[in-house]
Amino acid sequence: MTSGGVRPGLERDFCWSDCPVDCQMSTWSNWTACNVPCGQGFKERRRQIVVPANHLGRPCPQANNGTEIQKEVCNVLCTDYRWSTGGWSTCKLSEAESVCGNGTRYRTVKCLEKRSESTVDDSRCDPLERPASYSHCRIHCPGECVVSPWTVTKKCSEPCSANYFQESNRKILRFPNSTVDTCPELTSKKSCILNKTCHEHSWILGPWGSCILPTGAYCGEGVQKRPLVCLRSDGRQVDGIQCEKGHKSLSLKEPVSKPCYVDCPVDCELSEWSPWNQSDCNACGLHGVMTRRRQVIQPPSDAGQPCPAEMVQRKPCPFKACYRWKHSQWSDCELEGAHCGFGVRRRLVECIRYDGLRVDKIYCLSINVSFSYGNWLDPAWLIMAQEESQEEQLCHTPCPGDCIVTEWSEWNHCHKNCRAGQKGKLVGYQTSSRKILFPASKLSLDACPSKMWRRKPCWKDDCNVFHWRLKNDTLICERKDGLLVQGGCTSEPRPCWGKCETMGGLCDPTSGLCHCEDSNGHRLSVLSPSSGRCPTETKGPHPPANHSAPTAEIRLMYYPDDSKASFWMYAMISIGTAFVIFVAVTVYLMCRSSLRQRTVSVERQPSLRRRNNISKMTSESTNADEHISHQSYSQQN
Repeated sequence: MTSGGVRPGLERDFCWSDCPVDCQMSTWSNWTACNVPCGQGFKERRRQIVVPANHLGRPCPQANNGTEIQKEVCNVLCTDYRWSTGGWSTCKLSEAESVCGNGTRYRTVKCLEKRSESTVDDSRCDPLERPASYSHCRIHCPGECVVSPWTVTKKCSEPCSANYFQESNRKILRFPNSTVDTCPELTSKKSCILNKTCHEHSWILGPWGSCILPTGAYCGEGVQKRPLVCLRSDGRQVDGIQCEKGHKSLSLKEPVSKPCYVDCPVDCELSEWSPWNQSDCNACGLHGVMTRRRQVIQPPSDAGQPCPAEMVQRKPCPFKACYRWKHSQWSDCELEGAHCGFGVRRRLVECIRYDGLRVDKIYCLSINVSFSYGNWLDPAWLIMAQEESQEEQLCHTPCPGDCIVTEWSEWNHCHKNCRAGQKGKLVGYQTSSRKILFPASKLSLDACPSKMWRRKPCWKDDCNVFHWRLKNDTLICERKDGLLVQGGCTSEPRPCWGKCETMGGLCDPTSGLCHCEDSNGHRLSVLSPSSGRCPTETKGPHPPANHSAPTAEIRLMYYPDDSKASFWMYAMISIGTAFVIFVAVTVYLMCRSSLRQRTVSVERQPSLRRRNNISKMTSESTNADEHISHQSYSQQN
């Protein structure tokens, strides 16, 4: 509110509401080479986040440091590569001056692709099969025994075991010239040693790759694969034929590929905003708020635009000023020179705004209540407004013998049905009365006014308002003065805490608690603001907001409580019973005494008859004298 005659209003300013910004990604890079020298492995491609999404846009896919990586199974045939060797160099003796003896020779070794015969990295070829790039050699002296290189005649087989042996042979190419010189051993037998002279092979399934969509698709159904690897015991992938040689036939129970699905974005859809609810804008002098709402029509998918958090909008109502009448005291009744009779009295009537400013009287003729009310208006309001704005009024100074009535009394408090309209929305009534002090000189009251009381509508909010309040997960009924009552809130819907529906819960109108339910309608748990969301399968219709429990009366407790045993109650019953017995005994004794007196009177009856006759004669004589006296009095009058 402002002062100085400045009328309050709404202050406006620019505001900003975020628009949805969807995530934008770059195009996919080319596939990299397979990450294994031979066998099955993975190849990769990447794309980066160009524009990140805001809280209202379609989210970005899972990315590491802003980069999304896809993996696809690839296969490199181990038989596509081979070792290639050059020719041996001449044998170089260790002693330069010698002409025969032990020496060393060398050759080049490289890995070639069979189809193109181009040199590739040595990792493509099997390192265990790599030929030696140097070897020991000997330039035989004259007359020495000469033998051939070793030839393996029996290899180790799977499974590798020290009980098996590898055998090799060589031949004599030239016998020695003398019997003194002998030839070396021509056979060799070595135990089979794992990863040295023999290996074992087994099939291994690798991890799943990414979901790969058909070319040109960005969502929908794709294929996800994982590599099937023939793994040698030394950890190297080899051609699958090696696993088949070792009698490791392929009998997989788990698939190497499966269909997959990339979520297509389904954006959140909302209803249109409802009309502004201005039910709280009728009050004057208060800063009311009007609201409007919208509902979720289509929930979003994981890749779609999420629903905004704002489902309710509020804005202040246009301020409505309050006005009141200001009256001066009525002047004396002006009779224009007469001493009694009818005349006119006057007063000053002004319309005052809430801030003390005097305004046009038309403002005080409108509805002027400080709380919300319905559209119904009692016609008595117009009569009351007319009386409130009167500046002249007929008055009467009673003449001798006229009827004299008091002035109208002050208006009493506002009477209204608080049970029917807790929040002051119903119109009540105030009454005022007067009474006759001295009636007119005539015996009848026709000359006095017939209207001894009057009434006017009122809107004063003096009802005890009841409302529900949730305290420690327990619903209690509280009066506006803070007193806890029982049964006062039956006409009010039992509210749950504000975010029950947005957290996936269902409001129980009977208990006022927020419950989680499964798809079959079975209650799972009580949801509180600190317990998080309900499970996503929770479904079911929400009860209407105005649903309430069956109406019950307010229970009022009086003391002493008549529902409990009371010492005073039993004491009063005992005293009352004793009193009744006392009265009965007294009546009995009185009746018995009267019976005795009648018996005595019967015995004395003759003497009583004589006395009665004498009394009768005396009485008749007296009555005759009174009759004569009355006649003489009448004649005189």
